Order: sequence, then C-alpha cells, then structure tokens
Amino acid sequence: MISYRGSTSAQSVNTVSLSVAKYASLAANDVMVASAVTNTTNGDVIAPPAGWTQARKSVHGTLVLYTWYKVAGASEPANYVFTAPVAKQVAVIIAVYAGAD
Repeated sequence: MISYRGSTSAQSVNTVSLSVAKYASLAANDVMVASAVTNTTNGDVIAPPAGWTQARKSVHGTLVLYTWYKVAGASEPANYVFTAPVAKQVAVIIAVYAGAD
C-alpha cells in the first residue's frame, strides 16, 4: 500500500541553485517525487541533482513545471540542489511516499 510520508520545499526569487532539505524521516526505498516551477524568461531549464529521473516537463503560458522521481538509497545527502543556467525565480517541493515502486 502506498502512503504519503511528508514533504519538504524551498523557493528563491533570484538564484542559480536552490537547496531543498532532505525529508527528516526519509527511509531507504521511499520514493521521492520532486516538482519545480519557474518562469520561461531567461531560459526554462532546471536541472535536478544526480540520480533523479525526469518524468515530465509541462509549459503553461509563462510557467514551466518539471517533475522528477528518485528511490531513496540507504544513504542520502542532507540537501538536494537543483540548478538553473541563469538566476531565476524557482520553487521546488519534494514529496515522499512509502510502499511505491
């Protein structure tokens, strides 16, 4: 049975890298789903940390929404850093689920 464990998020008005803290109760084999939203000005590319797989990219007017996923390993970093090629406004949320694959 899939269950929602919780989430963590961060946002910035003008940055090239945004650090999102690891969910405090993250356990090995939890599935993390990260979503990032930004505007399409100055390019719309947001790069996830190594090990994340892109599931979707959607453009809605002047907004771009990215979605990635990752299965948590036995050892995960304290923070996940998402990057952009130029300073921009970015918001990221990472939702954590147990029992998913």
